[in-house]
Amino acid sequence: MPTPLGRDELLYTCDDNDRLTVQNAMTGELISRQRIGTGSATYLASAVSAGGYLYFVREQGEVTVVEAGRVFKKAASNNMKEVVMATPAISGDRLLIRTVRNLYCLIPE
Repeated sequence: MPTPLGRDELLYTCDDNDRLTVQNAMTGELISRQRIGTGSATYLASAVSAGGYLYFVREQGEVTVVEAGRVFKKAASNNMKEVVMATPAISGDRLLIRTVRNLYCLIPE
């Protein structure tokens, strides 16, 4: 079960129906609820945040990138084509994603 992510007074949670819920972290007010994938997914990894973006990784290997903030804006979606069960790590400007077979280091252009 992934943990919620807090950033800039907002709380982000993603459930197994690919629904991203954004709430005010102090009041619990619902800001938005939006589907980020195709539905019926499993999220074991917790979301991470870097450089104004949030990264959500499905067990099936799809990485969805969403801009942080009150308005939903999907920035990208990439498929690692391997099972991902670990939470990504961030080191400087690098995103590290461990799949069941490999470790990938993604560097922004």
